[in-house]
Amino acid sequence: MLNIILALNPDTFALDSGKWEIRTSFDAKALRWIDPILEPRVTWARWQEASLKAMDGIRHKIDSLPSVEWLKEYGNGYWSLFVYEGIEMVARIRQKAGLQNRLNP
Repeated sequence: MLNIILALNPDTFALDSGKWEIRTSFDAKALRWIDPILEPRVTWARWQEASLKAMDGIRHKIDSLPSVEWLKEYGNGYWSLFVYEGIEMVARIRQKAGLQNRLNP
């Protein structure tokens, strides 16, 4: 569920001066809502990193999701099963509704 909200939130990524999404990291201010749910700590940072890489994989339409590399790196996290589930659900919602990412080339 957290990854669905994360992926649908238009403020998840900061914008550069040209109003394009900076997709190399999440906007720290935009993720403050999640602090009471996942306390900022090592597992939170790994979840955030895994979510960013998963969102990038969906964006680039990698054939096998989650990738072997992603599973090797993050598959042991208790949250790993839910990361792709949420992000894939958002990809389907965006496709069915004809939604575009915010100012993304």
